[in-house]
Amino acid sequence: MRGISLRLFKGMMVLVAVMLAVLWLFQVVFLEDFYSSRQIGLMQDKVSEIAVQIGEKGIDDPDLRSEIIEFSEVYNLVAGVFDSSGVSIFEAGGDTSSGTQNFFDKHIMEVVADALSGNAVNRTEEQTRTGGKFLFLAAPAGTGALAVAVPLAPVSDTVSILKVQLLYITGILLVVSFILSFILSGRFVKPILRITDAARKMAKGDFDVDLEVRGNDEISTLARDIKEMGTELGKTERLRKDLIGNISHELRTPLSLIRGYAETLRDVSGNDPDKRTRQLGIIIEESDRLSELVDDILSMSMLDSGTSKPSFAALDLTEVAIAVSERFRDLSSRTGIRLEVNAEKGCMVAADRKLMEQVAVNLIGNAFKHGREKVCVSVTKHEGLVTLTVDDDGSGIGEEDLPRIWDRYYKGKGEGARGTGLGLAIAKSILESHGFTYGVSNNETGGARFWFLAKSA
Repeated sequence: MRGISLRLFKGMMVLVAVMLAVLWLFQVVFLEDFYSSRQIGLMQDKVSEIAVQIGEKGIDDPDLRSEIIEFSEVYNLVAGVFDSSGVSIFEAGGDTSSGTQNFFDKHIMEVVADALSGNAVNRTEEQTRTGGKFLFLAAPAGTGALAVAVPLAPVSDTVSILKVQLLYITGILLVVSFILSFILSGRFVKPILRITDAARKMAKGDFDVDLEVRGNDEISTLARDIKEMGTELGKTERLRKDLIGNISHELRTPLSLIRGYAETLRDVSGNDPDKRTRQLGIIIEESDRLSELVDDILSMSMLDSGTSKPSFAALDLTEVAIAVSERFRDLSSRTGIRLEVNAEKGCMVAADRKLMEQVAVNLIGNAFKHGREKVCVSVTKHEGLVTLTVDDDGSGIGEEDLPRIWDRYYKGKGEGARGTGLGLAIAKSILESHGFTYGVSNNETGGARFWFLAKSA
């Protein structure tokens, strides 16, 4: 046992020790004083009450006599009523032994004399021969006095019995608390040790940790968070490796082509205008590919880091579709792929214009990569929802590619699978940041259909 387990064990044992100390204090040390002061207070009140009734009703009242007798039996005391001369006119309670009779008579007459003088008396006396303690109470009662004598020995006897009982209780509690503290501290620390081991594994790069999670307490919540963190870090690590692999692959090809054609241009085709123009075109095209890759990586990094956050405002999605489509008119002319835009008016949504334009650019650009003769962009409004759809007439998307088409760096295996593999992943991140629903399927003509929908503003 070490560390937090030992500290927890010590803390629980200290708590038990403090509880036992408090129990001993109140049940042994303070019991006699507490019990005596409480009982004396109760008896004083009762003596005063009966004394008042004697003054009002007289001692010959049968109900009052019954009350005095009951009082003596409940508190195991001797009670006596005395006239103005100090002569006993009524007694209740057990007989005193011959050894204590003189002791009783002496102190009873002393407190009666004080009561006849008009004073309430509360006095504790100890008998020298037996060592027993007695409480003497007296109060004026009409023209006479009421006096009682109470043995206090039973309290001491009770304390002695409690001491013996507490010794057994203390021993049992210490043994039980020791065992329970040992078991509970071990159970409390065990999941923390598992979490610590998992954290160490993750620090070494092993993110595939298996933490058994039970319960709904703070430690279970921490374990779930650590497990989720390991999963996310694993994804990040795989993403990093994919990023390095894909970027290395993507950069190698255009850089090799740029270098090769630049050397050819320098050494061979400098005097051939046609060959030089063609090779310069390849260099420009590959440079554009590098630029597109860098732009996509930058956009993806901004989205992942949270730097690029939507700034929501009322936006006409029809205007966005038309404006973005115009950017592709030159590409449409060069490739011969016809671009059609069918957009209803007043398709208002709450969105970030710049980010929505980037989504439209990525979806339409993707359609041009796979389309053959036509790309169609549609914006419609129906039942409070605005939908933007981009269709192409290419070969469509294979069933094995559909589940992964939105993944970053995934290009698929079909015709036209080129580019950085980030365009659709960027569109997905933007749409999710807006809370828009999106999807992809193969349309009726065999090509692909990408779409997203938003609530009408």
